[in-house]
Amino acid sequence: MQTKEILSIISLSLLGLCLLTALAKMSMKKDKDKKNCDMMCSLMLFIAAVLIGVSQLLSETSTDNFEHNNATLKVLSADSWCGYSKKMSAQEKELKDKLAKIGVKLEMVNDSQDKGKFDKESKKAKARGFPHSVLVLSNGQKKDISGYMPCDKMVAKVKSMM
Repeated sequence: MQTKEILSIISLSLLGLCLLTALAKMSMKKDKDKKNCDMMCSLMLFIAAVLIGVSQLLSETSTDNFEHNNATLKVLSADSWCGYSKKMSAQEKELKDKLAKIGVKLEMVNDSQDKGKFDKESKKAKARGFPHSVLVLSNGQKKDISGYMPCDKMVAKVKSMM
């Protein structure tokens, strides 16, 4: 369970306790007890509001929340002659699945499948070695990643560049 979910549960629990305290207050006879109940209820409401605010802030700034990124990792892979490109292409499905979890689409451009597109994209990226990857962020900014990386390392690299 993520921190923001735990904070939300605690907040809702505090609100429930506040409601129970308010109900218990109705059966109290002493003004002092009623005043203490009001103070406790106010404190619980304040804490719940703070926790909800923190939870919301975590939701908006979390590095695990990539649903609005719309970034693309374009991998230029020279499978017809490059061993490292073949290794990169072999992990395409795993890489695609792991990148999707962080809101990044994978586009493999392979010279053995579409030579024309591969040549055009390689020239545009000014690729000097292969595989060559270009991370295209949602704001249009492009960041180059040279060479082969195992899947987990590539995902970590992409995360660090976002």
